[in-house]
Amino acid sequence: MKGTIALAVFSAALLFFQPPALPAGQNKSPLGEHAHCVAYKTYKKMFFMVSSQIVGKNCSIRANFRKIPSGLYSLVLFIPVNEFNSENRKRDEHVREILKADEHPEISFQSEPLPKSEWLNFSQRKSALIKGNFRVAGRVFPLKVRVTNTRKSNGSIRFSGKIKTKFTAFQITPPRIGPGGLITRARDILELHFVLQSQNINGLRSVLNASRKKEVH
Repeated sequence: MKGTIALAVFSAALLFFQPPALPAGQNKSPLGEHAHCVAYKTYKKMFFMVSSQIVGKNCSIRANFRKIPSGLYSLVLFIPVNEFNSENRKRDEHVREILKADEHPEISFQSEPLPKSEWLNFSQRKSALIKGNFRVAGRVFPLKVRVTNTRKSNGSIRFSGKIKTKFTAFQITPPRIGPGGLITRARDILELHFVLQSQNINGLRSVLNASRKKEVH
């Protein structure tokens, strides 16, 4: 009987933490260059064996510029927690639990407010740093991210980047199965990837155009 229970638990662990197929190279972004998505990447260890990657993607994001009373503008990104897809239904359900999706259905990032001219300068650089507040599971954390800007032949811009951090940096306990994570546990390593397309960021064009017109005058 005990052997049957142990086998059942082990089988559940294999199912829950089975990683999806990933491109070769651990440093490669899990998102394509034409995506308008975010993703998390972490690593799991089973029975103290070699780690393997886990990736959850979310392409149901919303990005827009928000004008605040001072006349400055913030970039705001909304990420619905229920839309993460790691190609494993049970794991996705567990992600929703640890992120408290019932109480806080969205993760968000809001940049520090800047004048239109600063956003124009930002869009013209190849790389720039954005600071802001990251809200996850009802808590708010300061966040800095390096953004790479790639201008495409049609005039649009792809904004992409990666943040290397930890679950515990956001007061989240890494997922685990078995007593003390004996069977399977996610390591306290978390990568946050994003690719945003300029044409899908509401309000970006008007902010940049208004700044260009002001420069001309």
